[in-house]
Amino acid sequence: MKDKNRACMSANCQHTYIDDGKHPSYLACTDGPSTCFPAKSLSEAHPSAFHTQELIDATQKINKILSEIPEHSEDGKLSLVQTPTGLLLVWVHHGREFHAVTGKEKIVTGNDSPETIAQALKLKHWELTEK
Repeated sequence: MKDKNRACMSANCQHTYIDDGKHPSYLACTDGPSTCFPAKSLSEAHPSAFHTQELIDATQKINKILSEIPEHSEDGKLSLVQTPTGLLLVWVHHGREFHAVTGKEKIVTGNDSPETIAQALKLKHWELTEK
């Protein structure tokens, strides 16, 4: 039996926007290019030329904020997804299987155009970014 969470635990977790027109749209993790990352915490490291004390302090503040966000299992797991305008903090249904039923579902992945992704994720300031 294939582990349906395998993609979520590897470098192959791609966020996928799904809208069937009947239920609220949602993000799921599907197998593909890595565009989705768990947002439990940022990695911490010792000071270096590329990870200065200023960044260490910022990492600690961000991790504190992330730890204070309550879990919402019905909404998915807290995640960061890569978008055309930067990282977006979202709820993603990791391990949720999706099968197109009618063929009319709107499905958007990281392989779609930046404009399509920006529209599906309702990104602000998309028109201001360099395309």
